[in-house]
Amino acid sequence: AAQFADEFNLQTSRRRAPADQHKSELKTDDVSGQIDLVRSAADRIGRDPADVAFSMSALIGVGDQAEAALDPVNFGSQAFDGATFSGSPAQLVNEFGPYAELGISRVYVRAPADMSGLMKNFELFASDVLPQLAAL
Repeated sequence: AAQFADEFNLQTSRRRAPADQHKSELKTDDVSGQIDLVRSAADRIGRDPADVAFSMSALIGVGDQAEAALDPVNFGSQAFDGATFSGSPAQLVNEFGPYAELGISRVYVRAPADMSGLMKNFELFASDVLPQLAAL
């Protein structure tokens, strides 16, 4: 990754995370260590560590009311085990903060196969969350 990659996509898994960090392993020293390892290796070979972007995948649920953000009708069939962000727009912005601090600059948003019931969810994400994240 340090030599050839433009991007390093970190694998997230709630099963491997400690109980107090059940949403994602990205809050653990293990993943922070992976980022440091890639950056150190890039530096050792004379590559600017900033040339490697770090990313992750996440299931996103956003709603005007935090309780309705992950509607089980639309998300219940998901077999995704990785990071899950859900809540109001303000809650999502707050949840992304620690990931940005670790150096995650790109998130691939996971969505269910049937998007028809989630249009308002993603419209709210685009209008109320993304502009705030762009400012981080």
